[in-house]
Amino acid sequence: MIKIDQIELGDVFSEQSYYRVTDLKSSTVVFTHTKSGKEVELGHSYVTDLLHTADQYEKEVTIGLLDKVFTAKQIEEAKKKDPNFSAQVGDLKLEGIKTVWANVGSKVFTVCFEKKGKELSKTAYDKAIAKQTQDALDQINTAQTGRKGVAKTAAQVIEEVIRNPVTKFEKGEERILRGYKLQHESEDGFYQVADLDITTGDNKRLVNLNTAKWLVVGGVKYIKEYS
Repeated sequence: MIKIDQIELGDVFSEQSYYRVTDLKSSTVVFTHTKSGKEVELGHSYVTDLLHTADQYEKEVTIGLLDKVFTAKQIEEAKKKDPNFSAQVGDLKLEGIKTVWANVGSKVFTVCFEKKGKELSKTAYDKAIAKQTQDALDQINTAQTGRKGVAKTAAQVIEEVIRNPVTKFEKGEERILRGYKLQHESEDGFYQVADLDITTGDNKRLVNLNTAKWLVVGGVKYIKEYS
């Protein structure tokens, strides 16, 4: 407990708190302090100058999962457009989501990712194969009964099966999480975080950064590009 009567000029303090908005007033914002559950009322200037939000962003940036660096060709083309352009091969061109995530620090964020998938059992895999086979036969039989182009339909069905084969691995469901980091380093891309939308009980959850789709932090929405 801080003793107010012992504070002296030049003393150093720190603050690292997480809040949830409960009310909006003409000159203040009312929050619940997520760890203590206490009500906190802060002025607008304090909120805009000193707090971070996981919900608002001023711009969107499309980036890759990994950093992009300048190649010799890119440098050459850039110099044609701007003779004063200066960069070396290998210099950082654009940070990837992994680097942005590494620099999040203690700020709140919103991240969209796919949860860890699972391998299908032999029974579930065989059932999925049987369903895909039956669906294909139904389409061909329908075309034959309706005297439509059976060969054309069969070709379309075969192409669909080739493009979307049944796999033994089931993708994880999409998850959107607002929170802050509890773990800052990971060897497998899974990070333990505090989920601020869970208000009772254990709010520790895992973020799978390997499957991140977008991330909002520091007023920017970073969207992972897809080739």
